[in-house]
Formats: sequence, structure tokens, C-alpha cells
Amino acid sequence: GVRVLALDYEARWETEVGAVVAATRSALGLRHSAAFGRCDITLPLAAPANELVEEALAGGTRLFVASYVVAENAVALRDSDFVFFEELFARAPAGTLMLVLETTHR
Repeated sequence: GVRVLALDYEARWETEVGAVVAATRSALGLRHSAAFGRCDITLPLAAPANELVEEALAGGTRLFVASYVVAENAVALRDSDFVFFEELFARAPAGTLMLVLETTHR
């Protein structure tokens, strides 16, 4: 089955992830799962806020998606020298897919 871990700084996304879990299980059965956790892309991977990212790397996750978070955090990311993404790209095993989805008029 497919296992999804949705990570975000904003805890309010947990409700939406719960709705995705219910819809997925209803349509596709119990072999698929989704869960919510917190992370902060402005901090290093070793920061306590990014513990679940560290676990995902160690657990064999091979697809990371950053969706609509880079532009809205551009100043903080620049101030942190993009440490989260630098470390994520450096530590992910060869062959890991990194998908960054952004849209901005800038």
C-alpha cells in the first residue's frame, strides 16, 4: 500500500489530512494510510521540529514533495541559507525524487 506522511508547520492541516485518510480508505481500502506531523523548513534537519523528516529519511522514504512553501517562506529560507533543503538534498539516498511545486508572480 501507499503510506503518506504530510508534514507542515501549521497544525491546522491535520484536519485536512484526516479527511484525506478517510476518503482514501473509503475508496481504496485499508492498505493505504496517511498521517500528519509537524516540520519547519526554516530550521536544520536536526532541529526537534524536524524529527519526523529525519525519521522519514532513515525509514526509506524516496519521494519528498514541497508544495507551495518556498515562495511564502522565501525571506526566512534565505536567512537560514536554505539549510533545510541543503541538508535534505545532501542526506537523501541516490534516486530519491524531490518535487518542488511553486507558483508565484515574482
